[in-house]
Amino acid sequence: LTEAIKGVNLSGMLRIRFYNEDPEDGQKTDRWRTNGIFVFKIPVDEHIKFVYRASVQTYAKGLRDNGGLAKTGVLKLNNVDTGTMNNLLFMSYTNGPLNAIIGKIPVKTPITSSDPVTPGHGAGVIATYKVGNGLTLAAGYVDALKHANPLNYYGYAGWLLTTSIYTAAAIYNSDVVDGQLWFFRLPNTIDAEYVVSAKVKALKDMGLTFEANYAHSNMADETGLEDKTYYDITAKYNKAGIHALAGYANSSDDNGVVTTAFDSPLGHVIPVQQRYNIANDVDTSAIFGKLGFAIDPKTSAYVEYAGINDKTATNNDSSEIVVGGAYKYNKKLNFSAYYSMYNDKSAANADNNEFRFQALYKF
Repeated sequence: LTEAIKGVNLSGMLRIRFYNEDPEDGQKTDRWRTNGIFVFKIPVDEHIKFVYRASVQTYAKGLRDNGGLAKTGVLKLNNVDTGTMNNLLFMSYTNGPLNAIIGKIPVKTPITSSDPVTPGHGAGVIATYKVGNGLTLAAGYVDALKHANPLNYYGYAGWLLTTSIYTAAAIYNSDVVDGQLWFFRLPNTIDAEYVVSAKVKALKDMGLTFEANYAHSNMADETGLEDKTYYDITAKYNKAGIHALAGYANSSDDNGVVTTAFDSPLGHVIPVQQRYNIANDVDTSAIFGKLGFAIDPKTSAYVEYAGINDKTATNNDSSEIVVGGAYKYNKKLNFSAYYSMYNDKSAANADNNEFRFQALYKF
């Protein structure tokens, strides 16, 4: 087989996750989620290669020893076997400063899902051009975006956005600061959206960096929604085996949207496990922090905290504390686990304790 596919680059991941959910009101549940991702890069010549991404998933979810019967099917996230999904096939072209992908492509932007198992992807073309002096320009058109639901970004998985996405970006990198400016248009949904991100590295020798994101969208009239603004700022420290961060995020009191998925990079800055993105929430803010440390070269531990302040009439305030750790078995295999204690202060009373164990192999 090695000789048959000589010249083909294979990468991907194999992942096993076990969850235990223990809600205050409700029954304990167990979940098993297994994933395999295989990315084949097939060269044609020095400029062109074809890329095929195959993904499979099994998702077993049920009530623990409840004695009942349940009907199951296929192609649903809460069923035992979801089969193959998210398969991509596209052509990649590289020639000096120009890079382009065309076909059924991954869509890696601040507002689309970056989850490796349910990534934002669609049919279209995205191109980048390195101007020089750290500046890169990008533009793209994508139709039929999968795993996107701006009107309900908590439940984005499996949804198909039935409008095109037009995007353009300027990306700048230097030793002192990294910056990105993005423009998006989603006809009939978002007339125009601007996202600005910055990472300041002037104090990186001291272990300090500062990151910030800002987004503003002008909603299409047919949605009946208001224009929306979101921002966050985070200070990070990484030195001598200590990893720490503290930050603040704020989503305006407008009923609008700035992102298509709960797992999009925009807003996914809150370092907890059950409620970690407030970008599309209404009149909501968050303070958050994390402290981690290396026990030895292979073992690490951390504690995370987030406090969510919902100023709307629903008063969906919450707090979450996470304690976790990881063990690096070798360069490719990593084991990790966490225990999350989520306290929901709303009338819905959705308190929940979550335990997760993960074995992740990347190749």
